[in-house]
Amino acid sequence: MQEFPWHTDCSYEHAPPRFFALQVLQHDRYGGGTLSVMKIDRLSQFLSPTTKAALLEPEFQITIPPEFIKHPDQRHIVGSLFAIDTEDHCLMMRYRDEIVTPLSARAAAALKELKGALQDMEALSQSTLHLTAADLPERSIILLDNYRWLHARNGIKDPARHLRRVRWNAIPFANGVVSHSAEVSST
Repeated sequence: MQEFPWHTDCSYEHAPPRFFALQVLQHDRYGGGTLSVMKIDRLSQFLSPTTKAALLEPEFQITIPPEFIKHPDQRHIVGSLFAIDTEDHCLMMRYRDEIVTPLSARAAAALKELKGALQDMEALSQSTLHLTAADLPERSIILLDNYRWLHARNGIKDPARHLRRVRWNAIPFANGVVSHSAEVSST
């Protein structure tokens, strides 16, 4: 029901899903639950070259939230927040603020600049689209590239709001090896 700040889905996985779809089963009838999406390549224009280089390095500990732990002995992964797609050379990102810990001074400075850009009004106005219940009525489906778009949601006001989420095409984040999978959940 609470606000969910900027993130990519399953950022704590070695192979996060490349794509996801949201199907609106019941929209928020009271004005909450607005989905915001931000294009990562536009956001990156507000980051210094030093920060972009640091975010490409595997200098971040990413904690696996307790509800998503698959192996009791694995509570985190270490990796980068940015990567370059080997096929089309586009910037990719994985991110969820509350589970990321920088492992070096360089990583800490880069993370601080990234967080600043995510709050910068100019960056937000040039890279963000806000989709209300009017934009996504019941039976709507939105498909997103989980590596190229961050998403967030404001607080939900309608306890009956219900979305179905489908994720697929999990790819190891740091290389071009592809493994196919699908996951369906309701939120």
